[in-house]
Amino acid sequence: MPTLTLDIFEDTLYREIDGVPQEAMRIAVVSGSTETTHAIIPQDALDFLDAQADASIIPGGAHPAHEALILRDREVRALGASQVRVALMYRLFTTAPPPVGSPSVISGGVSLEQVTTWFDRTGDDIFVSSPQGEIEYVEADVLEPRAELHFEKALQSMFPGELTVQYAGTTNSARWNAANPGTWLCTDATFESLNLNITPPWWTFRFSFRHLLNGWDPIVVYLDPNNNRRMPGTTFANGGVKRIVWYYRQDFNNLDLI
Repeated sequence: MPTLTLDIFEDTLYREIDGVPQEAMRIAVVSGSTETTHAIIPQDALDFLDAQADASIIPGGAHPAHEALILRDREVRALGASQVRVALMYRLFTTAPPPVGSPSVISGGVSLEQVTTWFDRTGDDIFVSSPQGEIEYVEADVLEPRAELHFEKALQSMFPGELTVQYAGTTNSARWNAANPGTWLCTDATFESLNLNITPPWWTFRFSFRHLLNGWDPIVVYLDPNNNRRMPGTTFANGGVKRIVWYYRQDFNNLDLI
């Protein structure tokens, strides 16, 4: 990780009622050296904030000028490869009782999507043989089913933005919804305020997932540079075919959606 620096811009938003502070926002900008080739991702910025000695930028910390306001959300947005903006949202602390939670609202379905593949549905190579016995590996365009699930659920969270960043773009690390690890991808994660007058606040979270039977990590194949065709003998075992580890994994069971 590159050397990072932190700049904070005070009270870019401030609201009070009858002289009592209700909410405020500070902006933290985490920057890296422009000479580095390492891109700063949102989690880098959050980890950097958590490592600081300034308690006001740590989850649950009080606003430095308004002690009744506590840090209840951090929303991250990349400003480029070497800079991340973190909006620090402070709101009035209250101990009012929480509302009754609700079960998940679930919807879903299955659609067909055209894909190009070198492998049949059992994972075996697709090939044809000439009358002379020569083998050529070939691609096939097929329609593949894609199951989708959508969940809406009320959850309490001090930092809903961190929860969505944690799960969006990840696959299941453990068996989930009767499917093997790596086969469910979280394609969308959003939140909307439901009750901000309690601690922790209640939010309506919406998560969407898509299923791929053989997993979401991509498969790459070596092609003959002379004819752009797959060369005979290229297999997972022999080389020339590999699966790339691309997606981070999270245990979707922890969301308690089902």
